[in-house]
Amino acid sequence: WGPLDKWTLGPLRVLDCVALGLVLNRTLLPALRWLHMRVLELLGRHSLQVFAAHIPVCVLADGLLGHNAAPPAPPEQVVLVVAMLSVMLLVAWRSDNSGAAASRVQAARRLARFGGRLLPIPIRWRNDNDEQRRR
Repeated sequence: WGPLDKWTLGPLRVLDCVALGLVLNRTLLPALRWLHMRVLELLGRHSLQVFAAHIPVCVLADGLLGHNAAPPAPPEQVVLVVAMLSVMLLVAWRSDNSGAAASRVQAARRLARFGGRLLPIPIRWRNDNDEQRRR
């Protein structure tokens, strides 16, 4: 093919991919903005915790089903998918409602508010015994 060989069209392929990305960014993303799924946002915010929780469930399911050549029956597949999704959503929901997520958000806001300078975080005592020991 000579000069139109795919190995010599590197810069044109990059330009083509950039143009396609710009077109999709301007047309497709605004059209899909209505598709705002809070469940997927929740899973995305806590993706590391969700991934870490789903690995033991996969290993457990593999151990329970065995290494058969035949795939599980459709009812078993439905049970597996529902169990996996429920574990993933439970982990994401617990992670979202924990105090660690709220404290990270507060720290980020504090950092942004003061121009990136680190400020000392105020110490909050948890109970009266700790406060009495301090005195």
